[in-house]
Amino acid sequence: LAPEALLCEFQVSDSLGSAAFRDNDGHFYVVKETHVWVRITMWGFNFSRVAVQLDGDNAPLAGKVKYDKEKHAYYVTLRIPLASRTPPKLQPQSPQAPSLLSQSHEPWKRLPRVKFQISITAWVPQGKGPGRASQDVCVQLEGNLTVGMVLCHHSDELGRIGAIVKHRRQMLTQSLPPYLQPLALYSSRLSARAAIMAAGN
Repeated sequence: LAPEALLCEFQVSDSLGSAAFRDNDGHFYVVKETHVWVRITMWGFNFSRVAVQLDGDNAPLAGKVKYDKEKHAYYVTLRIPLASRTPPKLQPQSPQAPSLLSQSHEPWKRLPRVKFQISITAWVPQGKGPGRASQDVCVQLEGNLTVGMVLCHHSDELGRIGAIVKHRRQMLTQSLPPYLQPLALYSSRLSARAAIMAAGN
């Protein structure tokens, strides 16, 4: 088993299961003071077990790793309670304060943003060979695996600002084939490298 490049996909949904859309910077738009669900889909290996850390802390998963027959990939789901996280800070303002006109045209820039660092450890079946029993190989997924979110204060604000953000995103992705456009709006894909850590159960 040799280290190789693989692909991770992040999708975010709210507490009711509605998919969150993303902007051109890769941030998902959600309502503050609720929890969100994050689905992590992984290609590259036949994963038997997966462990996830969120900003260095172990993240409880909603069940075991599952296989998606349509995507031909494995995935796990975790719950992030936004209310219990450290209150995010507003993005730094530019040296020149924006005018009221620019703020009204780009209201999402006033909203707080938070970014979570994701660390993934996975176990991959190595298979049997001459003189050895089957065992799993532990791999660490290395890369800039982050999930960014823009926190709206309530659902009305999310709907109002979301209409603008969605339109801007759709304008950028309209050159994609129609079947890829929803993927570009509701998911974020990042590349990683699987570094072998150890072999064992």
